[in-house]
Amino acid sequence: MLSITDLLDFVELDLETVTIVAGATGLGDAESTAPARQLLSGEDGITLIHPKYRGQIDARSAARRDRNEPAQCYRRFSRKYPVPGAFSDA
Repeated sequence: MLSITDLLDFVELDLETVTIVAGATGLGDAESTAPARQLLSGEDGITLIHPKYRGQIDARSAARRDRNEPAQCYRRFSRKYPVPGAFSDA
């Protein structure tokens, strides 16, 4: 049986990632879908998105708002797209 985590991991592009890219580019969500897909297609793009997620978590924390939701979104993103080279044997 698949868990909700397994199902979320199957989704290639999620709204949270599109929203992160939209915030970084100044585009709307609809216009950010193609750039988000392009960023997720390579290690350099994935590496660029990770700090954007962490920045959103920090901003929510600084504003004393709930940081739990962005943190959960980042955990899902990190499982699907780990930081390239973070756990290499080299």
